[in-house]
Amino acid sequence: MVNQKKDWLEEKAILLYGQIYQYALAKVKEVEIAEEIAQTVMEVVIRKRNTLKHPEAFKRWVKVITTNKIRDHFRKLKRERAIYIWETDTTEWIADIQDFSVVGYLSKEEGTRVIEGIVEQK
Repeated sequence: MVNQKKDWLEEKAILLYGQIYQYALAKVKEVEIAEEIAQTVMEVVIRKRNTLKHPEAFKRWVKVITTNKIRDHFRKLKRERAIYIWETDTTEWIADIQDFSVVGYLSKEEGTRVIEGIVEQK
């Protein structure tokens, strides 16, 4: 009985793949990303199929997994963008400092090393 349930869930998940992909594509607007999300969702569904207690809730369960994977994608983008912006701003800041000596006491090279040391500690 348990194997029949597993087989049924796998078959149903495969049939839902197109819907998962279309839903992801509508949200992320990129074919490759939507394909990755759909593939990841399929892996999760097959791996976690034993946790589904109510087969009648299967479609909703898959949609929740898909939505969570889409959110994960956007969170990752947000983190990557924040890191890029921070690195860009820091580089520009160091370039600006190289134009003058820090507080009149350090050479340009010494000032740059001090600032780079501060940035590396963050």
